[in-house]
Amino acid sequence: MIDGEDEKIIKELPDEEVLSRSIEKPDYFAEIVDRYQGALLRKANSMLRNEESAEDVVQETFVKIYANAGRFKEVPGATFKSWAYKILVNTCLTFLKKSKREREIFVALDPELAEVIADPMDLSFIDKKFSADHLMSLVSRLSETLRRTVMWHTVDDLSYQEIAEKEGVTEGVVRARMHRAKKELKKINESFGV
Repeated sequence: MIDGEDEKIIKELPDEEVLSRSIEKPDYFAEIVDRYQGALLRKANSMLRNEESAEDVVQETFVKIYANAGRFKEVPGATFKSWAYKILVNTCLTFLKKSKREREIFVALDPELAEVIADPMDLSFIDKKFSADHLMSLVSRLSETLRRTVMWHTVDDLSYQEIAEKEGVTEGVVRARMHRAKKELKKINESFGV
């Protein structure tokens, strides 16, 4: 806990000095968070376009900054601020790559879901270049139970039996949920006029 006198001192110190002192006195790191949380959150939000993801990425960024505080070296033209933003941007890019990979895996793991949404007789479908993003947006509109079942089966690659064990239901119930989910996805997709 920072006492009143230390708090006054810490407020007047440059970022680099606060970071350095936080290695010995972790409470000092709160000053770094106070100074940069808003700006880093705005930057992350502009990159990710999702407030919840931006908050997670900013939190992860602060963890990385603190964990690597001993590695920070002052060099001409490189301030703490530029170092912190570089960590944030790299963390955002990693998050985006991981999200994209998860969406690609989602469609690759269960092409039958893609077939449910696509009308095989509709050749214009090829022109629309069905995307994992579209499929994910449809899945997000399912009820919690159906969405969870679809995600476990497609993203986590769990078998119907494994899902049944997790849910405390029979394998037949899981099959019925997947069947219902496919019907719902088709209905939701048709409501978009695709």
